[in-house]
Amino acid sequence: MKIRLVLAVLTVLMLSGCSLLDGVSSTLNYGEEAKTYLQEAAAFAENLPAAAQEAVTDPQAGEKVKKELEAMRENISSFNGLDAPGFAEDLHKQIVGYNETMLGTINGHLEQLNSQVLDYKSLLQSPVIQQVNEMKQLTEKIQNLGQ
Repeated sequence: MKIRLVLAVLTVLMLSGCSLLDGVSSTLNYGEEAKTYLQEAAAFAENLPAAAQEAVTDPQAGEKVKKELEAMRENISSFNGLDAPGFAEDLHKQIVGYNETMLGTINGHLEQLNSQVLDYKSLLQSPVIQQVNEMKQLTEKIQNLGQ
């Protein structure tokens, strides 16, 4: 009888321990994915003005700009689909809010590119760059997740 009780207690402890480890793992994974996403968004915002400037004089560079916009759109969609751990939900919602604004701007630029009416100079003042700069301020909060 005592052996069964000990086994039952050990089983419960082991199962709850696995759950705790899964939670820590989920937090670390989310933190890394969020940090990577913000780094990619920062690189995108840093490269966009130069690519747009090049596209003003080189029509082939316009395809590069289009591919960068499409890649960022995919990155945004992937990040928005992540499941944030409970205590990071507010941070995730904040980033998703920025992403929604960026997504609207990116879709507008892509529509203009597809109809060949985009003024590449307008990309230099794109709100996307401002959004990413605001998002970069969240990097420190993401690095402190789970601490």
